[in-house]
Amino acid sequence: MIPLFDYHFHSDYSSDGRGTMRDYCVEAKQKGLKEICVTNHYCFYDGKHMNYFDGFSTYGLFRGTLDDMMEEYEETHDEFPFLRIGLEFDYRPDIERDIERVLKEYPLDYALGSVHLLGNLCITSRKKLPLYLAEHTLEETYRNYFSMAAKAAQTGFFNCLAHFDVIRRYAPPLDFTEWREPAVRALEAAKGNGIALELNSKSGGDPAPWMREARALGFDALAFGSDSHKPEDVGNGIAEAMALARKEGFKHALSFEKRKAARVRL
Repeated sequence: MIPLFDYHFHSDYSSDGRGTMRDYCVEAKQKGLKEICVTNHYCFYDGKHMNYFDGFSTYGLFRGTLDDMMEEYEETHDEFPFLRIGLEFDYRPDIERDIERVLKEYPLDYALGSVHLLGNLCITSRKKLPLYLAEHTLEETYRNYFSMAAKAAQTGFFNCLAHFDVIRRYAPPLDFTEWREPAVRALEAAKGNGIALELNSKSGGDPAPWMREARALGFDALAFGSDSHKPEDVGNGIAEAMALARKEGFKHALSFEKRKAARVRL
């Protein structure tokens, strides 16, 4: 039986997360997951950039501090050694130094790079995306999203790009031929900088087209994440995502410890 890894979930240190790290560990143990990694949102907002919802935030986690989170992690890890600690960084080009500082100061196992903002609008918000689409065509929106994902990959900061095709979860559907070119450029940037790709089990639509492009570029391993925001959802869809990856020719699942990847045969 293939061991199940869930390397993307949000505890209550993210404002959109519910439950403590321990709550997720209890659920994951009951479901037989081998490893899970908490990846709370870490965002840098300066009063100009809107957050995921309707207000403004300063910077950092939505609740507490990184030190608070790390302390809770250590306590939980003592009880559940299969728990790993990571962050999901909301990438913008102007905060690269801030991301680099956090990665140097904190002993993370895993760093996810994600794109939620285009301009000052959150395109992974069903309230904000229509505002962006009012000024951009659907093709421009997809192109701009993948262009930003490519920039995130080019930094080399991250272990993995989160939910590579997350734009499809929120935007109206667009045929793959219309967004293949910018998606491939983002895949090439990830490959060139040694950054993995996440197959997110909440991904909207069929991820197989971009997965095939990734295979053609030489990717043979993927990270897997449920993007859970409540404990009962941890691990959801991971077995199915791994089966799809195997069907599309991927050979390994990735796990991480101290920012180093390990490969497990699918």
